[in-house]
Amino acid sequence: MAAQLACGPLAAISHNAGTKLLSLRRGPAPPVELTVPSLGGRERPGIIVHRTTSLARDVAIVDGIRVTSCPRTLLDLASTTPPEELTRLCHEAWIHHRMRPSHIEACIARNPTKPGAAKLRRAQSSDVLLSDLEHRFITLLQAHHPPRPRTNIDVAFTYGDVVERAAQTADEVGALLAACQLSA
Repeated sequence: MAAQLACGPLAAISHNAGTKLLSLRRGPAPPVELTVPSLGGRERPGIIVHRTTSLARDVAIVDGIRVTSCPRTLLDLASTTPPEELTRLCHEAWIHHRMRPSHIEACIARNPTKPGAAKLRRAQSSDVLLSDLEHRFITLLQAHHPPRPRTNIDVAFTYGDVVERAAQTADEVGALLAACQLSA
């Protein structure tokens, strides 16, 4: 909060620091980053300052602290974040804040010159694997070639860990069951 106040009343915590404040990322706090709606201004020691022409519709308040909204935080990071990590951040935004593709599209429309929009759209619609067990399960499936299920997705406004895409043939089901018995 001190960093936000030091940079002015319109500044907002953003980028990696924003992911922490928005509960999108665990672990130790990253360096303080703020976005300031101004092309001018001075640097502050120990604070990474980003500048933009407007933040008016892309700010949220968390514990009394101004922070860029989930869609804006993800858009700010999209061009520099690896795809798998960006997909995980989008998943966390859906879990914690019910962020939807329409929220991403509205943010992109307000910020059409920000890089990374296409990458963020792909991440938003991609499946994410959240555990070693999920990685091992998908690896097992890939070894036997059934259709890959969707993982950790929104299914009719509820959460689906692993969701079957389509009915499988009897041969595919038999091969998968045999593989599961062999690996058990």
